[in-house]
Amino acid sequence: MLTFLSDFGTADGYPGAMKAVAGGITDRHLVDITHDIPKQDVWKAAYVYLTTAGFYPSGTVHVGVVDPGVGTERRGLVVEAGGQFFVGPDNGIFIPAARELGDMRVFVIENRDLFVEPVSSTFHGRDVFSPVGAWLASGVGLGEVGPETDDYVELGFDEWSREDGFLRGMVINVDRFGNVITNIPGSEVSELDFGERVFVEGIEMPFQSSYGQVEVGSLLLTVGSHGYLEVGVNQGSASESLGIGRRGQVVVEL
Repeated sequence: MLTFLSDFGTADGYPGAMKAVAGGITDRHLVDITHDIPKQDVWKAAYVYLTTAGFYPSGTVHVGVVDPGVGTERRGLVVEAGGQFFVGPDNGIFIPAARELGDMRVFVIENRDLFVEPVSSTFHGRDVFSPVGAWLASGVGLGEVGPETDDYVELGFDEWSREDGFLRGMVINVDRFGNVITNIPGSEVSELDFGERVFVEGIEMPFQSSYGQVEVGSLLLTVGSHGYLEVGVNQGSASESLGIGRRGQVVVEL
């Protein structure tokens, strides 16, 4: 597959232009992950890749364009991990997912023979990333894209800790239901039984398997479908109840 993710929406035809370029180069199946990433929201894009990339087969190429630095000196990268390839700007959106997939290699996009000329200074998704992704999907080698590097932007998704019964992490996503999703792996609470009480930011709540296990309007801690600890409210917003949003620090007392 050749996938596409962006903050372009669908009203202006930008995703269609990227897919038109790619379709002229490769016969791979073209798949939209989403084009509804909030504008310039690099963290949201990184979270979506982190929680979806593992379901794609080896050989998949992902073109990701959430790119507030377009037209500046920010570089374009290809990141390879677990047999998958990520193509887009060097702003950290691929690194958490790549680390989850396994050992990764990172290459700087420099070979202009793979671009669509003339290259627009405001639409590298169409003129750089989409054609490079399509050429990779067609068999072009990583070495033909540009030099390998160990210098790239990090977002810090893996910065969490456990000490003396306290789990300390950060909120990496608040979904459309208001669930507060942390970067703390669910495996860190494997010793808990459902129904046990915990404290999140000093607020007592049960650890449960799903939202419906508590009364409507009540808080709970659970392991979400993505494998990370999250705080939810049955038919409500945990983000509003806790007064915490994305990038906020969170402490769980077991």
